[in-house]
Amino acid sequence: MGDIELKNQIKLERAEFISRLMIDAELSQRDVQIGLCLLHESLLKIQKNTKHKPNTINSD
Repeated sequence: MGDIELKNQIKLERAEFISRLMIDAELSQRDVQIGLCLLHESLLKIQKNTKHKPNTINSD
């Protein structure tokens, strides 16, 4: 499987996972793994963004 095919497969699995979440379907072990990977990626992006942005809290 090439890189593009693998990326497309990952996108498809994510979309199917989100779809099952939205209809409140029963989640498989694979779904839980996909969900944890998505959560991890999101947390890494948040961490990366907060490291590069200055503190914007105003002290009035």
